[in-house]
Amino acid sequence: MRRDSIVAIAGDAVLVATLVVLLATGLVARSDLSSAITYAAVAGIIALSVWGFREPIQARLAVKPQRSLETKEPSDAGHETTNPSKAISVPSDEAVEADETKVIDAGDYEYYPVTLTRKQRIVGTVSSDIPIDIFIMADEEMERWEKKKWQTLEMEDFRRGIKRFKIDFQPPRMGTWCILLENTTGGDAEVTVYLKSVKA
Repeated sequence: MRRDSIVAIAGDAVLVATLVVLLATGLVARSDLSSAITYAAVAGIIALSVWGFREPIQARLAVKPQRSLETKEPSDAGHETTNPSKAISVPSDEAVEADETKVIDAGDYEYYPVTLTRKQRIVGTVSSDIPIDIFIMADEEMERWEKKKWQTLEMEDFRRGIKRFKIDFQPPRMGTWCILLENTTGGDAEVTVYLKSVKA
């Protein structure tokens, strides 16, 4: 049996029962039957409302917890964030190895070591107020120079008694190469040196 039929039967039963009780107890006279019917109808309606629609009312009164509105941070998809502490340092093909002016005492020397890869070379200039000697050699040859083993020295290039020299040296192999400046005169030499390692 459908629910609405049951509700209708129950409503009729409540109406009849209410009418019988009112007449039996003498609360309503038989002559005032219209009033009794009114009371019974009201009682039936109340009963129907309470019994027949109890569940919908309860469903309406049941308060469901509202979902909190969460504020989402903007998506970083497609945007890479770089952490400076983890940034990868990429070695450059170019670097200034020397840029200074200094005095080389009479009979003294100065040298500048430059470490190169196979794809680099040395460029730069050396200028002096008096003539000096300039040599380019590997670092192991520089060690021999300092030990005064000049007879076995192998130099890649050298200039004697010049005031200005433009350097553009392509090493035969990777490694450390030295630019040696020697003052063999009787006076001090004021020398300006600019050296740069660049891509070959």
